[in-house]
Amino acid sequence: MADFSNSGNFPGAKFFQADTIIVEASSDESDAQLLDRLPLDHLPDHGDLPPGSRIGWGRNARFVGREAELRQIAATLKRGCTAAIGQAASIAGLGGVGKTQLAVEAVYRYGQFFAGGVFWLACEHADQVATELVQCGLGLNLHPDFPKLPQPEQVRLVTNFWQDGRPRLLVFDNCEDPDIYRRWLPKAGKCRVLLTSRRTDWDSGVAPIKLNTLPRHESIRLLQDFRPDLADADLDPIAAELGDLPLALHLAGSYLKRCRAIAAGRADRYLDALRRTNPLDHDSLAGDAATPTAHIGHVGRTFALGFDQLDTDVPADALARAALIHAGFLAPAEPIPPWLLGLILNLNVGKEPDELALADALARLSDLGLIELDDDGRPQLHRLVAAFAMARANPDGAERERVEGVLLMAARGQNEIRLPLLDWLPHLRLVAERADAGNGEMAAALLSELGLHLLHLADHTGALDCQKRALSLAEAHWGADAPEIAGFANNIGLGLQKLNDWDGAEAAFRRALALGQADLGSDHPKIAIGYGNLSDVLMDKGDFSAARVAIDEAIRIGKLTGSKFLGNHYSKLGVILREQGAMTGAEATFRRALALDEGAWGPTHPEVGRRNFILGEHLARTGRAGEGIPLLERAAAILEATLGAAHPHTQIAQQHLADARALAGNDEPGSTPDA
Repeated sequence: MADFSNSGNFPGAKFFQADTIIVEASSDESDAQLLDRLPLDHLPDHGDLPPGSRIGWGRNARFVGREAELRQIAATLKRGCTAAIGQAASIAGLGGVGKTQLAVEAVYRYGQFFAGGVFWLACEHADQVATELVQCGLGLNLHPDFPKLPQPEQVRLVTNFWQDGRPRLLVFDNCEDPDIYRRWLPKAGKCRVLLTSRRTDWDSGVAPIKLNTLPRHESIRLLQDFRPDLADADLDPIAAELGDLPLALHLAGSYLKRCRAIAAGRADRYLDALRRTNPLDHDSLAGDAATPTAHIGHVGRTFALGFDQLDTDVPADALARAALIHAGFLAPAEPIPPWLLGLILNLNVGKEPDELALADALARLSDLGLIELDDDGRPQLHRLVAAFAMARANPDGAERERVEGVLLMAARGQNEIRLPLLDWLPHLRLVAERADAGNGEMAAALLSELGLHLLHLADHTGALDCQKRALSLAEAHWGADAPEIAGFANNIGLGLQKLNDWDGAEAAFRRALALGQADLGSDHPKIAIGYGNLSDVLMDKGDFSAARVAIDEAIRIGKLTGSKFLGNHYSKLGVILREQGAMTGAEATFRRALALDEGAWGPTHPEVGRRNFILGEHLARTGRAGEGIPLLERAAAILEATLGAAHPHTQIAQQHLADARALAGNDEPGSTPDA
């Protein structure tokens, strides 16, 4: 922000003062009545400020939206009008979100109701606030020789004036230090205070008003104020690319208006330019364009105001800096699980000292306006802050490689225990997409793991697309006949099978088995999984004899190696036996599969949910619905808790449970979750 502390006037300032002002004590009743007329149910029209007021900015004619926040400010400032010492509202949020703009708008709407005047203080630097108070006193008749008095006496006269009992509105702009607020808050009188700050953690007497980015329709309105010739459809993707950040929108609108007669001012050209490189490097966001409050017209430097306060010689600040840069490679505007960020930062996840250190680092970043924390303490980054953070990474790509490696390890771990990730899937998706343009080996691995997760979540088309891209990258990197291709070919088969391309799936599974056996031998646990998958698709094709041969081989290897997937293999054998008419043998096999999976995975794992379903559905279809209902109830509960209510397996289990309860043994068999 520009430094005006040593000048008598703000450039373009708008002071409301008469040639001679006599400070008179109007009755408390009339002042209170004026404040009491401050409306809470609607926004008042803009009005002139009381004589003697000092505000450095004229009203912004392009201000849009924020009605809810303005009403919240009004309610906070009006509350406790007979004893409101310390009553303050804090407009908090990240750099460029429009905190000062909102404060200016609030002043021009509500300042008219404060008979004692409105006084604006720039509070960015502690040693300059006293000068700001003196500037406020210059517009008041506090002493015949006020300009010549020593500064301490000038400050005393202003602070005494503020405590004379008349309602006044003080604005502490860019107040990041709580000590500044405590030092200059009037100790008596009826002043209200409006703070603008990146901080959200304030004393109990301060009501924080969280300022988020603009709703999309308001972002479009702001851009159209500069370029009314552009349609919503032209401006919507631009607003999205800028993350609806008011400062960025204002600068983009100014640029589009300036360039309206040339190709650079076309909406599609501008959008393409933002997407080709880091958007913060575009001239529109990296220049020195004027803003309505003369703040920095450079989005990157706005973020740098907070980032540059991180001292790498201080361990907590160094950790905060590392957390921000690494988080920049994750999905913007999506909550980041702290455990995942802790793994990326090589912290001892689960140990209290490291967890506290990370929590402190995230709180520091929040106070600097660089991240937002949700109610669960999960950080998320604005997309332009993420772009800023990535630009601060080491040129050797160390942070990016660390993020890719940790997400690959975590995703692989989830797949190995057959649990879908729900809370960090957007991060895996983005990191995999970005890796696709770089390291072929890493990209192939990430896309393959992403595809498996999408398969768990029943996004079969998305899963197959990922697996096809992964296989193509893997073949380009290793060659079509390399042993590393086996896993990719197997995953292609899983995707094809879900989309009922059974011939394609069988060919993919047989290719995976051939490559795997050549590399690992015939008795490896992965070969057992391959035979199990082949058995599955052979059942889909109705070839139960061939499926029995394949699943018997899977069981043989599973027993030999102590595979955790032995229960799954037995479940498939049970389906084959049932299809061949061996109902008693099928039931015994399903029970064995359930027992094996409970031992391997624990009682609440989705694999155990599926085994409960298979056995419960088998009992119901063989006329024993009463015995099947408890199993189906358990299955539905486990699947809903682990996969979600919308997952097809959960819904199938619930439907079969409802059928079993309603028909009491006269069920119509439905589709069956994977064995």
